[in-house]
Amino acid sequence: MKTSCIRPLFVFLCFLAAVTAGCDSFGNTGGPRGTLQGQITCNGKPFPKGTMLTLLLESTGSLVVAELDPDGNFRVSTPDGPEIPVGTYKVSVVPPEDPDSSSPQRMVGGKRGDLVSRTIPGKYRNPETSGLTVDVHKGDNEFVRNLKG
Repeated sequence: MKTSCIRPLFVFLCFLAAVTAGCDSFGNTGGPRGTLQGQITCNGKPFPKGTMLTLLLESTGSLVVAELDPDGNFRVSTPDGPEIPVGTYKVSVVPPEDPDSSSPQRMVGGKRGDLVSRTIPGKYRNPETSGLTVDVHKGDNEFVRNLKG
């Protein structure tokens, strides 16, 4: 009786070991990797301080996040280093937390005097609706966009 319970467990553990062998913390298999940097603006102006860029790798569902600097520049890095797996990423722009939860305005440059009434257009907040993609190839890659909204 005991062997009938142990065998399926053993098979499952072997399968699990085979599936996860060679994977890093993001579930990548050690294939080709590249770096990604660039700039995202909206109507020629940078987004509010604290805005995040999310990149969803379509083939695996892995998510990478980068914070935009005050000029809208970003450089992607992960705990594993500056390189990410090659592939097509769906991109979204995530707004910072509102400095005043009762106001729809956002801060720019961390100064309360620089409040702006615009927010990130809704379609850009979701990788499925943003229409933004970037193909990361082996080596250095750049993604520069001026969003309209």
